[in-house]
Amino acid sequence: MENAEGAVVLVSFGSVAKSSEMPSNVKDAFVGMFARFPETYVFTEAASQVTFIWKYKEDDEIAANLTNVIKKKWVPQNDLFGHPKLVAFITHGGQNSVTESTSADIPMICVPLFGDQMRNAKMAEKRNVAFLVDKRFISSDSLSDAIRAVLYNQTSV
Repeated sequence: MENAEGAVVLVSFGSVAKSSEMPSNVKDAFVGMFARFPETYVFTEAASQVTFIWKYKEDDEIAANLTNVIKKKWVPQNDLFGHPKLVAFITHGGQNSVTESTSADIPMICVPLFGDQMRNAKMAEKRNVAFLVDKRFISSDSLSDAIRAVLYNQTSV
């Protein structure tokens, strides 16, 4: 995290849902979105690229060609929430993740998968601390729009 050029976005879907087991179209949507964000944006006073820390448990080649993606089998999520470079959190919307992110004032992009996650995500969205991306229509465009909305403090995607 310290070596990241500028802003950092954490991508984690909790302990049950594994990014490596997502359908290929969903993984492709994430990789496509990651590829768009060596695009610079103004972080503090200087323009910088966005680095993604992706909780991803498999040692495969996905996103291997992207210099702005760091894949980790485990991340100290709560510790990262306290870091000043962390600007957003892409999450499934689980209760613990929403609570930790909200407590740390980190805006979320919620992609609810099952259970109470949709309710949690909608409550966070209603309170203007999250953007909701519907997993049924997930794409590089929908994810990129949500990231840009967070980076530029928009109130809607």
